[in-house]
Amino acid sequence: MERFQRTNISLANVKIVFSPEEAMKLVKELKVQLSNPVK
Repeated sequence: MERFQRTNISLANVKIVFSPEEAMKLVKELKVQLSNPVK
């Protein structure tokens, strides 16, 4: 759960720095990484 909270904080920062379109791309990439965690 702690890791998920960090991800939310990162996403909030990304939305401020990047344009909405780029932010959505990063969100999609993050979801893929969370779905397929690197061991």
